[in-house]
Formats: sequence, C-alpha cells, structure tokens
Amino acid sequence: MGRHVNRKPKTGGGRMTAADRMELAGIPPELRGAIHGLAAAGAAFARAIQRPDPPEPASPQAWLRYAEQHFQTALAGKGLRWLDTGDGVVELDSGGDTALVLTVLDAAENLALGQPAGTIFSLYPAGDSAEASFLRPGTAQIAAGYILYGSRCVMALTCGDGVRHSVLDPDSGRFQTPGAVQMPDCACEFFIDVASYRHWPRPVRAYIDDCLAGTDGPHKRNFNTRWPASLVAATHHILLRGGVFVHPGCGEQTGGQAGVQAGGGLRL
Repeated sequence: MGRHVNRKPKTGGGRMTAADRMELAGIPPELRGAIHGLAAAGAAFARAIQRPDPPEPASPQAWLRYAEQHFQTALAGKGLRWLDTGDGVVELDSGGDTALVLTVLDAAENLALGQPAGTIFSLYPAGDSAEASFLRPGTAQIAAGYILYGSRCVMALTCGDGVRHSVLDPDSGRFQTPGAVQMPDCACEFFIDVASYRHWPRPVRAYIDDCLAGTDGPHKRNFNTRWPASLVAATHHILLRGGVFVHPGCGEQTGGQAGVQAGGGLRL
C-alpha cells in the first residue's frame, strides 16, 4: 500500500442509545460496533445537511471535512483496528478485529444543488498490518454498504446474505429496517456518463450503442439512460429498480484506493 500509517490512541466509544442506533438484529456480533458507529455518524451528518445554517460555508470541501469529523469520532472504540479513508491509514484500536475502507462523502458537490450524495463502506477482517488487511480480493469482505443522503437518509447493508434497507426516522434519529430488498431480475436502465463517450473502449461504446438503438437494435427493447453523478445514488436506484452502472476507464484519475476499494464493495 505504501502509505504512512498514523497511530491514534485507543479511546472509549460510549453506549448505544435509542436516539442514534439502528436495528442490529441479524448483524454478526463482531460487526455491530462498527455498523452502529457508521449509522450514528450517518444520522448526524444527515441532520447537519438539512440545517439552514450549516456549520461551515457549504462548499464540497467543507462538507467533506465535516463528514470526516463525524465518522472518525463515531467510529472510535467500535472494534476497528484499521481505517482507510483515502488520505492514509489510521490505526484506531490495536486490539480491533476489523478493518474499514470508507469513502466518507461521494458526490459532495451535489449537496449544494439539493441532489443526492452518500457514504460508501467496506469491512474486512483485520490483519497484522494495513497492507494485509486491505490488499486482498473483494471476496474477503465481511460486510459492505452505503448511506444515501437525499430526500430521505437510507442505509443499505449486506453481511453476505441479502441486503438490509434501513430508513432514518427524522423524529427519533434512528434507522428503522422495513425489511430485506429484492432487486428486480431485469431492467431497461443504465447509468453512464455520456460526456466521456469519445474516451470509452470500443466494446463499451458498442454495448451502449446497442442499448440506445432500442427496439431497432439487438436487444429489441427500449432503454432509459441516467446519470446522477453519484455512485451511491445510482446503486440505490439499481438496488430498488434494477439496471446497470457502467464506469469505463477513460485514462483519467477516478479517485484514490479507498474510493476504488469501497466502491467495489457496492456489489451488493
């Protein structure tokens, strides 16, 4: 990984309260602390972005700093040994059992426009080093998910057996889980940034051209195209209605290792 590892002193995490926890039934006991911390930070940040007087000037960089503060505070003492947010790896607890890759705020620029943004997370068993914890196949994940900040605050989580879909109750400040989510088998929607069409590899262009041909093309049906400029928003849409998210490499910088690794965890 080749990044500086900063040690952070071990701190206490406090007790769960009815105001900030989510329903933890069905979540493995060794993951409950980390999931509770993520839910608490997500709930606090969701409340902050709804305020008419934001804590800092509402620029994308300010929101990112504010979100990082919420998550680092909420995750202390939650059984996490390693935390990677893309700015270096922090050792939170030398006795922790898990390692967390976190994209703290995806599509931060959307917040000023009233559009969706989100947090992406992926959990691995902790190794003796940051490299041993994170440089491993995605199949080694033990949990992954996202928090969507939009018209509602939604948290999606998988621990390997289905997807939990929890909605934040603004009155209690608690995530409530109405049930598991079943993604449709088929859908006629795809998500891709068409502004980069000229940079796409030829097979990607051929596939999208076939979709755009609609009933006159090889798929013999019409497709809708969407682009919310947010991986979390697109994933949430696909989870509920089906579809495919396409992000071909275009020879441009697409984010740090944490963004790539946590984003890969959204294969829910």
